[in-house]
Amino acid sequence: MTDYRIDKLEEIGFRWSNYRHDWDATYLDLRYYMIIHGNCDVPRTYLPNQQLADWVATQRIQKEARDKGTRSPMTDYRIVKLDEIGFKWSFDRVLHWKEMFMQLSEYRLHHDNCLIPRIYPQNQQLASWVLKQRYYKRDLTAWQIEKLNDLQFEWSARSQSWDKRFEELCEYNLTFGDCLVPSWYPPTQQLANWVKNQRIQKKLYDQDGFPSNLTEDRISELESIDFQWSGTGGWWKHEIRSQLDGLWDSIEEKHKVIYKNLNVEKKRSNVNYFSDENPIAWAGNPFQELVLVLGKKWSEKSQHS
Repeated sequence: MTDYRIDKLEEIGFRWSNYRHDWDATYLDLRYYMIIHGNCDVPRTYLPNQQLADWVATQRIQKEARDKGTRSPMTDYRIVKLDEIGFKWSFDRVLHWKEMFMQLSEYRLHHDNCLIPRIYPQNQQLASWVLKQRYYKRDLTAWQIEKLNDLQFEWSARSQSWDKRFEELCEYNLTFGDCLVPSWYPPTQQLANWVKNQRIQKKLYDQDGFPSNLTEDRISELESIDFQWSGTGGWWKHEIRSQLDGLWDSIEEKHKVIYKNLNVEKKRSNVNYFSDENPIAWAGNPFQELVLVLGKKWSEKSQHS
């Protein structure tokens, strides 16, 4: 290769090494990260740019190999470029943890919780760190767990949802005197599904080696409102038994009249089951009207409780 040819190729931006170009491109990403965050401490799990996180870890590994006299792609040029932006060749994990904990404390002060979204542009490093604390709780020290608990750290992002459903169950218990939420009545279907899931989780909890979302604290909270771990009985069952005989006969007779007078075939309507907008919708399904009657009783009981 003559000097003339080399010059002509470089005039048009010819890259002699794609590997060198890739390193410089990722280095620019790190410079940008440093400008935004004030450091080069990219977390090991960094959702916005996981390639950058892996690259940073690789630079430290390559520098350590070079220092030990092992063959390494780390060059003097790269060391100088990384030193220019304050790159830390050894990562002080304890100091980093304390710094991130202070940032989380500040977030808690302003938001009254530690539920930082997975994608949090204002401080993605903190969001990634919080996610890591949940995933790797088993690797934390007792002191670290205690410090996070002092902040009322939510070890599961779902804990807030659990507390909300528990409050709804407390209100139901106050109204109806039990925790036997019916699954066939739309206003309580979501709560009923949650109650059913608690019973399933309790069975898993009682069996060693099976993962469960229930904890001792949650079990105690449920039992404090006389939660029934088997779903039998309840206000709804008693109400159905007391109303069923006479109510069913009257409803069935009413539907026979509807059929005779309107001469309609059995059909279902898109109208809300708990609406009186279209009586034909109830034709052919007297059980649905029974649900409607009981639903109205539920509403009356709720209003007078």
